[in-house]
Amino acid sequence: MSLDSFHHIDLIVDGGDDPPLARRFIAVNTRGWLPEDEALLTLQAIIKFTMYQRRAADQVGPGRPAELELVTLEEPPDTLLRWLKDRGVECTTIDGEARSPAVGRPSGYAEDGHGGPALGPLVEASARRFADEHGLPWPPTQASLAALDEVLGARRAEAGFGPDDESPDLEDGELLVLAGSYAGECARRRWGGSWRYEPQQGTPLVLATGEGEGVKVNFHGKVDKYLCHGASDSLAALVVALAQHVEEA
Repeated sequence: MSLDSFHHIDLIVDGGDDPPLARRFIAVNTRGWLPEDEALLTLQAIIKFTMYQRRAADQVGPGRPAELELVTLEEPPDTLLRWLKDRGVECTTIDGEARSPAVGRPSGYAEDGHGGPALGPLVEASARRFADEHGLPWPPTQASLAALDEVLGARRAEAGFGPDDESPDLEDGELLVLAGSYAGECARRRWGGSWRYEPQQGTPLVLATGEGEGVKVNFHGKVDKYLCHGASDSLAALVVALAQHVEEA
């Protein structure tokens, strides 16, 4: 199990109905925390537990509390551990049958002003990884987004879907993070801006750009839409539309 499935809960444990006890929503990461994977896995964890919190709110009835937990084979980065704990997520490491509270390990990335992970360096690292893995230019350019769309189309074709077929169950959490980061970094480098965590968004990583950073764009959510709906949700077309809006403002 890993952190790359955002729309499905790994484990749900009910405490009982009489009296109503907590329902626990558990994510399990067996992938480890290799330094080269830290940026990807940290962003995946942020997305996954934001969605877990929403699902928990929807599934837990009145009078029954919800508990969230990350179970992992290795110590997570300390910045992510603080971020999770601040949101009430319990973190546990397992070694065979032994379980112990996670204590974290030093992160290879900067922290924000609250001890959690700074989003900007994580997104940039993920964007660079996407460029390296798919032979796209770095820094990203608007012209390179057509190739990004082709990567997404190829992933849909690999799963047996045509350009315009609906595929609501197709999910690729790694591609979502890497491709969304690449497209977003293309926009940020052109018009400036900053990456923000906005939990009310469908996918909670948002680029704020434009004058006064008043334009907010959900590139990672757009990748999710492309995987589900096809070429009508082109990332290249999104940036064209964004250019018209930002540059005419």
